[in-house]
Amino acid sequence: MIDIEHVRRLKSVMEGLEPGSISQLSFEEYGPELLRLARNTDVRKILELIEGLKPWELGLKKKSERHKHGEIGGYELGRDVERLTPSSRILPDELFYLRFLTSRLLLYEKRVEESLGPIYVLLDKCLHGDTLVELSTGRLKPLREIRVGDEVVSAQFTGNGDPRVSSAMIVELVEDVKPVYGLRTEAGVVKASGNHIIPVSENASTVLKYASEIRPGELLYAYDRKGDGFKPVRLLEKTLLGVEKVYDVRLDRDHFFTANSILVHNSGSMDGVKITWAKAVALGLYIRAIREHREFYIRFFDSQPYPLIKVGRRPRAREVVDLMNYIAKVKGSGGTDISRALITASTDIRTGASGETSDIVLITDGVDRIAEQHVSYNLKRAGASLYSVMIMGENPSLKKVSAKYFSVAKLGRSSALKIIEVR
Repeated sequence: MIDIEHVRRLKSVMEGLEPGSISQLSFEEYGPELLRLARNTDVRKILELIEGLKPWELGLKKKSERHKHGEIGGYELGRDVERLTPSSRILPDELFYLRFLTSRLLLYEKRVEESLGPIYVLLDKCLHGDTLVELSTGRLKPLREIRVGDEVVSAQFTGNGDPRVSSAMIVELVEDVKPVYGLRTEAGVVKASGNHIIPVSENASTVLKYASEIRPGELLYAYDRKGDGFKPVRLLEKTLLGVEKVYDVRLDRDHFFTANSILVHNSGSMDGVKITWAKAVALGLYIRAIREHREFYIRFFDSQPYPLIKVGRRPRAREVVDLMNYIAKVKGSGGTDISRALITASTDIRTGASGETSDIVLITDGVDRIAEQHVSYNLKRAGASLYSVMIMGENPSLKKVSAKYFSVAKLGRSSALKIIEVR
């Protein structure tokens, strides 16, 4: 019964919360695929995040413009004889010509709705190899030698923001080539990519910051083997070392581990809760596209763009099932090239030759500076507006080229719905 309920919810979302909007999405033909998707843990989490969507709030009021061959939207005074009302047509000749000369004939006001182009979602999908990771057994192991299944020292944060020693298991390994910072602390040196997240002790609480944002003098946390806990240590110096190969892990819980004794988050890129939240927003935007009778495009990216998936204005069942399979299978990884992704999206829209207003929704946690002039030029050529969603950070460069820019600090249902329902 539980599986049936999950399949029902999944089918409703795939139909844009509007039964019958997709042709032939039948249980007979697609039942096994729907059941497999409904049993997927990530898909269930995504559905939970968008459960509060209200269908009647998901349609934009389309823009319209005056046109003599449009639909009647009201009345106005003028002299356009093609839009005369019946009462103007039966006026005596003298009165008719007088009102014609003074532009005071009663006319129909006619308007045509602006045709909207696609909603295009770009979804963004790491530590140095010599870094030593503390295993729960007390052994130190180089990060490059860490394997799935290893159990490491982790941390859980208490209600007052203090880290408490815990343990977690490695479930995924990530590697990439990125700019690396050297962070010299009172407890030693750790290397990390600029967008790796590190907990910082600040005003009797803990805040999460990117390695690129941390400044000398701030307090990080170091694992105290003798005291069996974590203690604040001061960052003494930060140096940009250049581009190197970096490594990262994903944990089954807690999402923090030690790197050269310093407590760090288990990913500096889109993973875990972040990628699930981003997928939920993408799926919500798909529902919105269905209700607005627009095409929906989605392309994942990291250091390079991945294949483009399209769903037409009148979605076919196969298109939507392929979309769900695509969303379900993509995992977070390191590396982010926002400029390349935006230029690719602009080219996709421009070569589609729709001639319609399009929206690009970029969801990322990348803090790297983008090629502002090049990106702006391509967006303008494509006739596209950029809506940027920045997760747990800020990107001033990206903000400059965005029609709207959202900074999301808390990943939950309310923040997801805020993005999906934006007008």
